[in-house]
Amino acid sequence: MKTFATFALLAVTLSGCSAVSSNGAPTPASSETIAVDETLTTAAITIPASIMQMGEGVTQKDVDASVAKSGFDSGVLNDDGSVTYTMTQAKHREILDEYAASVDSSIADSIKSEKSIKEVTHNDSFTEFTVTVDRAAYEDSISAQFVGFGLALTASMYQAFDGVGEGGYKVTLNFVDESTGKTFDTSIYPDDFND
Repeated sequence: MKTFATFALLAVTLSGCSAVSSNGAPTPASSETIAVDETLTTAAITIPASIMQMGEGVTQKDVDASVAKSGFDSGVLNDDGSVTYTMTQAKHREILDEYAASVDSSIADSIKSEKSIKEVTHNDSFTEFTVTVDRAAYEDSISAQFVGFGLALTASMYQAFDGVGEGGYKVTLNFVDESTGKTFDTSIYPDDFND
């Protein structure tokens, strides 16, 4: 469970972004709109308590280990159970690039391991995916049906680090029948996965 808690520290959804100015003073994040100001020297990213509660209790020691491993400037376990990481803008960009590469790697792995999946495309913000499948083979494969969930989780992490606040991230998965070219199913993460 400690591994899951560590993963949760870099988790799927984040409650928001705020920035810290070059003099170290926090710039408050709006509760309605989240923005990452690329002109500042650092960015603060807060992972909500709801993600932290998915594994065993996270301690400040766990957060410190995550900071050391990830190369962040600092990490604080907040009173509400959320975790706020502070990092340079360069590290923030690096994290976004890593998550983008992770999405692409997940796509390649899915196509390689699931013969029913023929192609997966996405938009630049990772909010919409089109998964083209051999429909009959896809519907017969339980593991293939979990591919969308995995893509949605990874895409949500990208969105969160890109400044989309908790509750604001969405990933639309359109499943297209290769033989007809028609969409036969659409799922929206996290809405449809919470049912």
